[in-house]
Amino acid sequence: MRTIYYSGNALVEKDSLPMRLAESLQREFPDISFTEFDPTENIPSKELCLIDSAEGIREVTLITDTSQLAAVHSVSLHDFDLAFNLKLMAKLGMVTKLRIYALPIGMSEQDALAGLKKIISSEPSGSE
Repeated sequence: MRTIYYSGNALVEKDSLPMRLAESLQREFPDISFTEFDPTENIPSKELCLIDSAEGIREVTLITDTSQLAAVHSVSLHDFDLAFNLKLMAKLGMVTKLRIYALPIGMSEQDALAGLKKIISSEPSGSE
């Protein structure tokens, strides 16, 4: 079964959209496992497919390369974010295939769900 991971923070409104969509996505795509993922833990697969919130975009966007992720100027371990982690893991060969369904911060649940359904439905069923 194909797995799409999602991350977010239920306590932070701007970072909770992927979590709020998980049940609707599971109903829409019963052959896909939507699994919560904590980006501070180990990356669960070399071929990672993930739904996450993103700044600086206006529509649901598919990211397939770490070069598409914005670099954050890190000055401490508090600045260690998912983008930094994915870039490091890719450089080390620990992530070989990446698909991030990026949701704009502030997008409505209805618009985000419609955008995700369109992108996920257009991919071959074996994609991860």
